[in-house]
Amino acid sequence: MPFNFWIGHQIIYASEFPFHFALSPQCIENTQSMFQLNPNVYLKDYLFILAYALLNVIIALPKHFEFTAFNYVDPDDPLTKPDPDCIINQQNQQISILQQQLEQSQNAYQAILEKVNFLQIQNTSKEKNKKNRKETTTIPEQRNNPKIRDICYKFGVANSFPKRYLKILVSTDSHRNDEYISKSNYKINKLLFRSENANKFMRRVDEEIEKAERIKQKRSWGRNRIVVDSPSISIHSHPPKGLPIDFYNPSWFNNCPPGQKTTVADAFNVAFLPDASQSIRGIQHPDERLNDQNFTEKYWEKCAEAYDLSHEIAREDKDSESDDSAIIDDNSESDDDTGEEGLEPDKNEGQVFDQLSNQDTEMAHAQDLDQFMVGGSGIPFGAEWQ
Repeated sequence: MPFNFWIGHQIIYASEFPFHFALSPQCIENTQSMFQLNPNVYLKDYLFILAYALLNVIIALPKHFEFTAFNYVDPDDPLTKPDPDCIINQQNQQISILQQQLEQSQNAYQAILEKVNFLQIQNTSKEKNKKNRKETTTIPEQRNNPKIRDICYKFGVANSFPKRYLKILVSTDSHRNDEYISKSNYKINKLLFRSENANKFMRRVDEEIEKAERIKQKRSWGRNRIVVDSPSISIHSHPPKGLPIDFYNPSWFNNCPPGQKTTVADAFNVAFLPDASQSIRGIQHPDERLNDQNFTEKYWEKCAEAYDLSHEIAREDKDSESDDSAIIDDNSESDDDTGEEGLEPDKNEGQVFDQLSNQDTEMAHAQDLDQFMVGGSGIPFGAEWQ
């Protein structure tokens, strides 16, 4: 029910202004209509309005409000019955002072209305936000997820995990499958982008960390996780990028567009055993000792059957076509430079022609020299001189 701010048929006593005043019936009707407020405004807002009015000389009304003292007095009402002990002259003086103050504070009432409208808008906007707001727990998770990442990564480094395991543990987004539900309790939810094998691996890491804490006689590493039979879908939809292909859920990965597949996953590497629950046991699995390259060569082909890698095949075909076209262009350029027989066409022919002509001229000069060295009688010049 709306709160009616009534003034009338009452005597308002203010310690700062020791007088009685009442409002005429016209002022009562105007007051009822002007202060019929929205029920969404809280009681503290009305108290603010009342305090503001008292500080502005009980309540500041515009000039057109009819304000008179003792014009509406009910002798049967004990509240409006005049006090015989009061001094009338002193009251009249106080009322005249009040009227002067009201004339000087014409904008006070407008300020009150503006404040009321502001509070109404603010409260309605808050209610709309509450209706449209989802129940999220970003603050505890933003604080705890990096902490979990650091604990898992340091544990992996201390226990000499393979690099493919550390690459997964160092990503904060890899650990976001538990969400804050109440004080010190977390519920494990389902990440759409993470495969079942990756879930098994993360659970194995958690188990080994808890076991190490018990051996060291330390308290638990900070989370009480509630495992449910049918986990709900997690609110986190941001997957980590650049991790091996078997970290991602095949159905989720296959529904991604080709561009997103390329940027999200490392399609040519794998990280987990076929059954990741056998990872990081006391008796180490023999294949965990393999380096990343040999491990990928052994398990990639079997693991890749569940994933749609047509985008990688198309990209490889495009790259091979571009390489072939580049080789053809290089060969065509070399053929144009060398000619059909591997010689420079015009330049080499001219050089050969010049060489042949030079040989002819040399032979002609040699014949002239022989004629010069041999006399007219056919005897050599030296023999004839002797």
